Amino acid sequence: MREFYQLREARPQWSKSEALRQAQLALLKGGDTLSKQESESGRGIRLAKANVNEKEEVGLKTYRSDPKAPFAHPHYWAPFILVGNWK
Repeated sequence: MREFYQLREARPQWSKSEALRQAQLALLKGGDTLSKQESESGRGIRLAKANVNEKEEVGLKTYRSDPKAPFAHPHYWAPFILVGNWK
């Protein structure tokens, strides 16, 4: 959310939906975000490795964490949606 508000301030010509999209893409790609500072704790990597063995046992495709993009898992970026005036 910090990235979203920084983008809104830095690029007022963007709509709220575009700023949210760009903030989500930054998390997905491991871009330069304030959240990247938090990634050093490894919090995102631990979440991504949870239950890997259970999924492999039933043949499901598992998520593989990437240290360069620790917040790429949808758990971090997918819950954020715009409600109300999104322009």
